[in-house]
Parts: sequence; C-alpha cells; structure tokens
Amino acid sequence: MNVMIITHSYLPSFTPRALRWSAIAEQWVKKGNQVDVLSGSNGSPSWQERVNGVQIYRIGGLFLERRRGQLGALQGPSEGSISRWLRRLYDVSWKKVYWPDYACLWYYAASRKAKELLGRKRYDVIISVSLPFTNHLVGMRLKKNSKDIPWLVDVGDPFSFSEMRHLNNRVLYGKLNERVEGAVFTRADWVTVTTEEVSSLYKQKFPENAYKMNVIPPLLNEREELKKASAVKLNEGKINISYVGNFYRLIREPDVLISLLESMLMADPALREIVAFHIFGNTERFPTALRKSKELEQVCTLHGSVEHSFVGQIISQSQMLINLGNTTSYQLPSKIVEYAASGKPIINICTSQSDSSLRFLRNYSLTMNVMMKGKIPLSPIRGLIRFIKENYDKQITEGVLQEFIKPYRSEQISDQYLAIMHNKLARVS
Repeated sequence: MNVMIITHSYLPSFTPRALRWSAIAEQWVKKGNQVDVLSGSNGSPSWQERVNGVQIYRIGGLFLERRRGQLGALQGPSEGSISRWLRRLYDVSWKKVYWPDYACLWYYAASRKAKELLGRKRYDVIISVSLPFTNHLVGMRLKKNSKDIPWLVDVGDPFSFSEMRHLNNRVLYGKLNERVEGAVFTRADWVTVTTEEVSSLYKQKFPENAYKMNVIPPLLNEREELKKASAVKLNEGKINISYVGNFYRLIREPDVLISLLESMLMADPALREIVAFHIFGNTERFPTALRKSKELEQVCTLHGSVEHSFVGQIISQSQMLINLGNTTSYQLPSKIVEYAASGKPIINICTSQSDSSLRFLRNYSLTMNVMMKGKIPLSPIRGLIRFIKENYDKQITEGVLQEFIKPYRSEQISDQYLAIMHNKLARVS
C-alpha cells in the first residue's frame, strides 16, 4: 500500500502529533508499505530525506516556524522581557486574524507539493492529521481533485468545539470553523479520533457522518530520542513528586494544583522535610501564587517548559507523578500514557466524575484519585498523604504493566489504522 501523510508537525519535532505519526509510519514501512510524509520544516535543514524507511518532504516556513517555536519555548520563569513582549504582540496581532490556525500560510506550499507528487505517484490512501487543522484543508483540496483516492482524517484535537485552546478568533470564525469541519468530514472516507467521548460529540454535531467515526486510542511513544538525559536533576534524598504538562485557562487551571499542595502542607507540616514538588510546563502564573505561600515556595520548584526529549528522564527521576485532569470530559492529557508506562504511583487530580483520566486509570492499581471541587475536606487530604508515604517507593510489576500498556503501543495502534483502511480498500478492489 502506498500512503501519503499530510502533517505539518513531524520529526525532528517532538509534538504529540509528530511522535504519534512517525511511530505509525515506521511501523507501516516495516510491514512492506511505502509511506510519503508532507511536513513543515520542523527545524530540519534537509528538505527531502528518508528516515527509518519513511520518505519525508519538508515544505516552507522555516523562518516563521523557528520564530514561533522560540516564542513558545521561552514561556516560563526564565522568559525575558523582550520575548514576553514579542509573544504578546503576536497574540494581539497575527493570532487575532489568521484562519484556520498558525499553519495557514503552509497550505499553499503543501498543496503544490502534494499535487506534484500525485502527478508522478499512485497513492492508495491519503491521510491528513490535526492539529493543525490546515492539514485537513490540504487533504480536502486533494480529495476534490482526486475523488478516487480514499482519504482518512485523523483528529488529534477537536477543531470547531475545542475548549482546550483557541485555535483562531472564535468571534470572527466560530460559524466558519463548524461549517468547514463538517465539509471535511463529509468528503472524508474515514474519521479517526482518540477517545469515545470525542467520537460521541462529533456524532451529535455531524450525525450525517457518524458512520465514518472510528476510535483509536493514544499512543505510547518509545523512541530512543525520548531517552535523552535531562539537564534537570531532582532532589536527592527527597520524595520527588512531579507534574509534567501545560496549563490552559478554564480547562486545566494551576490554581487547582496549588490548592491541593497547600492543603497537604497545612495538614502535615512535616512533609516539607521529605517531599519536593516539581512543576514542568508553562508556569507563568505560578510565581505570584508561590510568593503568597512561603511554605509551598520552600518545597516547590518551577522548571518552566522543557524539551519533550527530557520528559522520559524527568519521569524516571521522580518517585511519584501528578496528573491534572481536564474540566472537559473528552480530552485526555497527552502525558498520561507515558505516566502509566513508568509503573510509578500517580496522583490523579479530578474536577468531575466524567474526567477522562479517571476512566483511563481505572485499572491502574497505583493511583490515588483526588476530587477537587471547592474546598477539599481534610479526610481525603490525609488519605493522600498516607498514599504518598506508603507508596512512593513502589512500582507496578512488569507483567501487569506490560498488559496495561499493550493497547497503546505503536504496533497495535498502527494495525488498527490498517484494519480500518483495508476493510474498505478490499471492498473497492
């Protein structure tokens, strides 16, 4: 089978979409398929190369991608005043008017390259991946001109009803977002999402395309590049409890985490001597909160955003991990599969019973779920402190752990996509 994958983000970028689809593409090549990838430059100096059997065509936008990536990477305690000013300028200018998202200018170069490839190669399937949604616009243009080639639309994050992040100016484009996403689904042959909740929401929103929906779960990334030694060294002799991930307004607020940590220290002041909390992510709002709490300031370290390649080492150095669930039921935090693959104890902070992390971790034995709704009672706090003291040095046994993570490995995930496509391709032939 010959496959074209349209994904603005691909290796050497370490975004969730790049990691997922590089693993899938390489698995397909191992099985004898030919895979071409159209991506943005992603910081690579090579415009065309073969990596682990996958042919990659990198297209345009190198300067803009680097500037945007630098602005994102500088968020956190170490961000300078000039970088902060530039990021704010970007937020109030270009970000207010582009559509459908930051990759919109890439659409033209990607469409031209895709048309060129279709003129000299025969593809059995075209796949477009989001985010960014621009990838699907390229796919829809190809489908319009090549109706005989099946098209799979893979949705990593919802577009028209995404509450996790504002992908564009909803005041200007809210209706347009919904109309175009519906058009993409109408022209697609298959639509794949990562959770049953997203599938259900799409079926309600676009009932005419409900039969195209397929759920393929998150993927565990096991690339060697992700075992890179971290420059961060956690506290020796302490119980290191780490949170790795970003915060989003109304969806994943840092206040919930701060409130829990403060409550633990108030309930058991002796924790200050044995525990060290580490926060990795966009921590701009944390310094002010920490200054209000001298006790928390002594035991909590803000590391800011870190390279994805360091995440494995950070998890490895930690004795326990904190997961902060989303207020939306359909979005699963991207680090949760990596957390679970470590076999380490996980403190799962939820704000509702429909929390997606709660369901994901229901068979993960070393989990302490903490429901945070308003002021948390003292009894659950004492239970959490007991969980920390009794389990910080424990790990899920290897056999049980491998069984838990098996459905999320790249081989199983890639086979699910193949099964969906082969069923229809077999009927057509």
